[in-house]
Amino acid sequence: MINEYKNMFLDIIVFFSILLSLSFLTAQGQPIIFYNDSEAVSSLNSKADESSLLLSNTLSSIIYSRTHNRTISSQTFMPTDIWVAEGTSIKRLNLGSKSIYSAIGFLNGNESFVYASVREEDAGYKTQLMIADWQEANPVNIRTFDIKYFTNKSPYFSASISHDEKHIIMSMEANVTMGVEDLYVSHLQQNGEWSSPMSLGYGINTRGQEMTPFLAHDNKTLFFATNGREGLGSFDIFYAERLNDTWQKWSEPINLGSKINTSGAEKSFIFMDATPVAYFTSNTNSDGYGDIRSIRIN
Repeated sequence: MINEYKNMFLDIIVFFSILLSLSFLTAQGQPIIFYNDSEAVSSLNSKADESSLLLSNTLSSIIYSRTHNRTISSQTFMPTDIWVAEGTSIKRLNLGSKSIYSAIGFLNGNESFVYASVREEDAGYKTQLMIADWQEANPVNIRTFDIKYFTNKSPYFSASISHDEKHIIMSMEANVTMGVEDLYVSHLQQNGEWSSPMSLGYGINTRGQEMTPFLAHDNKTLFFATNGREGLGSFDIFYAERLNDTWQKWSEPINLGSKINTSGAEKSFIFMDATPVAYFTSNTNSDGYGDIRSIRIN
């Protein structure tokens, strides 16, 4: 009988500990609750750098970039390939010339795949956006994807398409910038064209670098990595909520905390609304450079 009361008492303590923890997170406005610690997705990681994560909207696949072998690559220009993992199958997309390739997202109900290609040109870099038909996890009929007045002066580019396919959030160095790479948004117009990139403003951008944006399914909650705000490491992942339709008024960005961020660099935080798992990249305790990690969420 005494042991039964002890077990009941312990169960009550555990229940209220969890309840208080969840209440605290809710009071802080945390949009995601993390369970346990993150784990490396060993089947996807290598001694090279994994980056620029994307989840397919309708297929059970994760798409990511991986650098070429660093021993044969220039230290100032690291070409990358796009890889697709679906179930136990992992393959590299054959996209042609040596470039820094990164996945952006899907349009037309997962039928069109949008990606970026950054290559060296003269004394600088040229970023070209591309779109292809997506057939059995392969890009075919590849052509350019146009955004009015799009320009990027940096060798770094990352972007994501909103779940409703009406907005593209981009990290790039445009002609007018608050720091180096800033976050911009382009909207789908009624005529089918995409608007010229507009800065997300001082509420998001800093004098540092803002990278790997991801817009949650509510079209309001933005996750991004930055080294321009006080954090735990070189790059931390933050979130902020869009407060109106100007896309320039945001809540104060909040650090996702030590379940995600470390003394190293964390980027590319993504998840699907219907699944209890988020993915991100980190160079802490990695196989080589950036590795893909997963964590259970609510």
